[in-house]
Amino acid sequence: MTKPSGRQGNWLRQRMPSPRVLIAAVLAGAIAASTFVLGLDDPNAKQVWESILIGIGTLFATLLLEEVVRAAVNQLSRPEAGPIATTPGEGIRKGASVSRWDRHRMRALTSRLGRRLRDIRRLRWVVRPEIAPLPGQQAVLRQRPQVIEELYSVHEKLSSQRPSHRFSRLSHRRREQIAGSRPLIIFVQGKPGCGKSEVVCAVAHQVLDRYSGGVVYIDTRTVGAAKPASEVLKTCLEALKWPEREIPPLPADRLKLMRSLTAHRRILFVFDDVRHQNYLWEILPIGSGCTVFVTSDRDLGVRMPGTACYELAEPDIDEGLDILRAAAQLPEETRSEAAAEIVHFCGRLPLALRSAGERVAAGADLNDIADMLRDERTRLDLLDTENRKVKDRIFSEYRRLLPAERAALQWLTLVPSSSFQARALHLLSQVRPEEAENTLAYLAEVRMLDVIDTPRTPSAVRYRFNPLVRLLAQQDFQVPKVERRKALEFWDNDLLKTIEERLVDHDSDSVDHPAASWLDIIRAEYPSVLRVIRLASATQRWATCWKIAARAGGCVVGGVDIAQALAALELGVQAAQRDNSPLGEADTLLAKASMLIEVERYQEGFAVLDRVARLADSMLAKLADKKTPWQVRHCVVHRKRAEAYLQAAAYDQAGSSLAYALTWACEANDPAEKRLLKILRAELHHIAMTPLPSEELSDERLDDMSRYRYHLIQSELERRQLNWSSAGQPLLKELRLSDGDLRRVASLNYRLARLCLHQRTAESPLYGTPEDSATREEPQVGKELVRQAIRRATDALLAFKQIDDTAGIIRSRCLLARALTAAKLYVEAQLACDQAADEVSRRIDRADIAYLPLRARILRARGELRLRRGDLSGGFRELLTASMLFSQTCDWTSQTNVNKLLEANAERHSGDWGTAMPSRHSRIEGPPADRTAEIAWQDELIAQTDSLPAPRESKRPAGRRPNPHG
Repeated sequence: MTKPSGRQGNWLRQRMPSPRVLIAAVLAGAIAASTFVLGLDDPNAKQVWESILIGIGTLFATLLLEEVVRAAVNQLSRPEAGPIATTPGEGIRKGASVSRWDRHRMRALTSRLGRRLRDIRRLRWVVRPEIAPLPGQQAVLRQRPQVIEELYSVHEKLSSQRPSHRFSRLSHRRREQIAGSRPLIIFVQGKPGCGKSEVVCAVAHQVLDRYSGGVVYIDTRTVGAAKPASEVLKTCLEALKWPEREIPPLPADRLKLMRSLTAHRRILFVFDDVRHQNYLWEILPIGSGCTVFVTSDRDLGVRMPGTACYELAEPDIDEGLDILRAAAQLPEETRSEAAAEIVHFCGRLPLALRSAGERVAAGADLNDIADMLRDERTRLDLLDTENRKVKDRIFSEYRRLLPAERAALQWLTLVPSSSFQARALHLLSQVRPEEAENTLAYLAEVRMLDVIDTPRTPSAVRYRFNPLVRLLAQQDFQVPKVERRKALEFWDNDLLKTIEERLVDHDSDSVDHPAASWLDIIRAEYPSVLRVIRLASATQRWATCWKIAARAGGCVVGGVDIAQALAALELGVQAAQRDNSPLGEADTLLAKASMLIEVERYQEGFAVLDRVARLADSMLAKLADKKTPWQVRHCVVHRKRAEAYLQAAAYDQAGSSLAYALTWACEANDPAEKRLLKILRAELHHIAMTPLPSEELSDERLDDMSRYRYHLIQSELERRQLNWSSAGQPLLKELRLSDGDLRRVASLNYRLARLCLHQRTAESPLYGTPEDSATREEPQVGKELVRQAIRRATDALLAFKQIDDTAGIIRSRCLLARALTAAKLYVEAQLACDQAADEVSRRIDRADIAYLPLRARILRARGELRLRRGDLSGGFRELLTASMLFSQTCDWTSQTNVNKLLEANAERHSGDWGTAMPSRHSRIEGPPADRTAEIAWQDELIAQTDSLPAPRESKRPAGRRPNPHG
């Protein structure tokens, strides 16, 4: 092939486009492709096109560099127009000016090209930066799934408002307007330590693939105040891979540079712990493709289009247990009692729960941590670890308060009750009422106090401390003890005056059926009410003293010593005697008996009831007319006996007491007592009664006890018809209305746990059999039911512990053991059974009405455990004994459930039972006439059961199901 001539080469160069035209064409194509890529919504396609563009740009830069080098070489190799200077003074030659200009132009072009290449390299890192590490753990997705789902929905809803235009179809000015707009902002607010950072980072992990520019996480908190905005901006630029030596020194220039880098990108920002709105504007990027998550302890007050607010509350009990177990690296549902106590002591704050869990993971025992956290003086110090400073985190927000606001928190720690109103601050700190209301409203707004839902009186706003915030305020309280004592005396005197005014308006109300307004005062201010009783007795206001005591007996509140409460009620009895009021004495004695029965000290309660009955008999013998009040007191005595028998599950003795009570109610013609007795009879015999009208249930005139018992009947009837959701609704409604009465809260949680186990039994035909335990995978619904049963039984156990109810503790342990058996936690279930049996033998008298029902429940829990572990003979004997004991107490529902389990196992494993227990049909026909003989028979029966050998493991191979036909 011949080389083209000079004329042909000139013709070719004339018809080829100039290098500038080629460069402009390539750049135009790159820009068009870039705008096309920015308009794509599919992240995978966008990643492919970005890689293609980067390759094209690299090739174009290489060709351009080669062209520049070639031109420089040609210029330097061009023949010189004159001789080269060889002496130092000679530097001028012909044509030197032209050559010198060409060399300078070549150097300038080369330097400009180098700067452009550096800019291209920077833009490449901005387009695809490295993903900044997020502190959130993926375990949060399993611990708080509902919160994650809600925040993810907020992100999806807000992202749908993002402008999704094809940038190639828009004008240059419109593109700049869209790119320069604000990003989408999602504010996540909550109290310190509630887990905002972990939740936001968990959501960021889920939506990360939608942001091609990556994610930038900035923690704005320090030990003291917030980080300076200039430091935050520098951190953002470093995260965007901007060279540190080229970061401007001024904050305004840094903000402009950051916004220029984010204007056309899709980047996810997470600003953690932003304290002020102005601070946010100093660090906020721009760009409609960006999204900014902002966490803050307070409401920043930003309300504009393109923003959303999410209020993150404290985790519930289930989520708190999950957080604790994940941090402690414990299996699910293990050590439920100690774990629930730790969740309560930590105020359900995830930061404190993780701190306690990390101590367990480091080698401490869960029970030891629970014991140490019981001491309020060292609780905050114990929760502080090297990685998690719980006290500093709460104190950082506490320190931001004004001195008057911190003083308000400190004064409120003197309130004896768990909740309070603004009036408490007005009385203790002597501030004006409106100032007290504004201060508490602001403290609730900054989440240093919690607002309580009061369903009975929505207009009366009540507040409550988080346990850790209360401890911090107590430690910072520097007021002398003398001034504190004076403030409490002023508080007691004012409460006494308020109650006396209420007594004038409600003196005619029934003492045993108080109005809802009285119940709210008693439950909310119970410790203060006991102080007022002592104050009224000390100031010899006898009538006020016994009237308050008569209305304070039917409630048991946590944190109150039962001995002190009984001593205050005894002061009321003495005050009634000194006031020469037999009715007052009877009412205060009934209140004292009610409290003893509530905590299941039946023998002492029955002794007090006998005292009331003797007083009523003596007054009826003296009076010729006006006997109705004493007839009503006789009715109440027998009704409370019946309630005690129902509570202890001694149904065989409840019927006669209800019959006596109904006789006295008809003689007195008391409609409230007759209605309540009708409900109790329906509860005893598990029969349906005429439904009460809804308006009557919501009316204040319906007494609290009637409504409570009616809801229990409705729940039981729905359970018998297998309407599980309908069966739980009345219990949950009563649980919300009974806030403050710890005895009712414990009883309702017990019934909810039992309901979950009933549903689990009904939905699993093989429940309680070895085949059920051999099933490898349980349906998710069954797992959730067992989990709820364990949690509710644990809550009931802790509540019974707080009020020192021994029978309730044993009953809850038996139910917890059955739930643990259903969860296949056999060691935990065995420990619960052993603890229950030990407490029965040590703390329950054998003449107590609760003794036999408790022994029956222990045998039932042991029998189910033995069956699940494969000890068929031992399980059958224990369940058969439990069935006989249930029949002794006329607990036909429990006996039916046990017999169904026995029949199911008898059909599948006939002939493998060994020697069964001897039957006592003569003892089942009715209650014994001689209590001593009955106790002796119980001892014989229980001794035979206790002599059973330890549970034997099944010898059949694991995973193989036996042939039911032999």
